Amino acid sequence: MYAVNKLELDGVPRQADIIPVANIRQCCMLTPNATSKTNWENDWESSNILDKCKKFLVNNFQSKYTFGTIY
Repeated sequence: MYAVNKLELDGVPRQADIIPVANIRQCCMLTPNATSKTNWENDWESSNILDKCKKFLVNNFQSKYTFGTIY
């Protein structure tokens, strides 16, 4: 799986970016990239994980289509 990080400008995480709709190909599933149980924070929940976690893995095994297009 590919690792992705949150983009920060001057130490502040970017909240949004404007991209053309034509550039969107598909959605993807992100998994928190915590290499061991010690990296998991107690306050991470499904409602705040995208805000609190800084590193993710892109799940390219989500479907056959995703596996064929994300590489």
